[in-house]
Amino acid sequence: MLFMPIIKQLYQISLRKREPQDLDYSLEAAIVLTIGIAFLRFTSFSTMSTLSNPLAYSVVSIIGESAIIYAVLRSQGKANRFVQTITALFGITVIASAASVLMTLTLVLQLALPILLIWTFYIMILIMRSALDCSTISSLLLTVGYNAAGYLLVILLFPKFQVELLTEWETIKATLEAAQAEAQSK
Repeated sequence: MLFMPIIKQLYQISLRKREPQDLDYSLEAAIVLTIGIAFLRFTSFSTMSTLSNPLAYSVVSIIGESAIIYAVLRSQGKANRFVQTITALFGITVIASAASVLMTLTLVLQLALPILLIWTFYIMILIMRSALDCSTISSLLLTVGYNAAGYLLVILLFPKFQVELLTEWETIKATLEAAQAEAQSK
């Protein structure tokens, strides 16, 4: 398999057995993982019945995140690290997404999902810290920032996205309240 060494290296980064800067440079892997993360986001958005254009929302959010990451790297004179950074960030997210799907198979593993999400976010912070040679606080703020920026770009380009998300949230909230009321009446 062409990308197995990269996948193995990403797995090692996720376990902190390898440093992000030691990830092999692979433009092909960066492209495949960017498409993979867009597909995962599209799949997630597609489960939300109120979203009218999940494909566009997914693609624009990934483009926005990538652009912010590139701009920050370039502003620090580290644009040459872009491919490895994107490969690492999106690769870790793809691996965590695959793991989370497997974890939903049993109740015990479902209880560990929040730990996986926190760990993945922590690894993303370490990747940004390594890419920028900055403090952990700076990389935390940048990690939150580039994730938020992707969604803000979607909201700017598709103003109804925010309304659709709020409608989805209200639908979920109403469903949970109805289930809770039914459980209490029994």
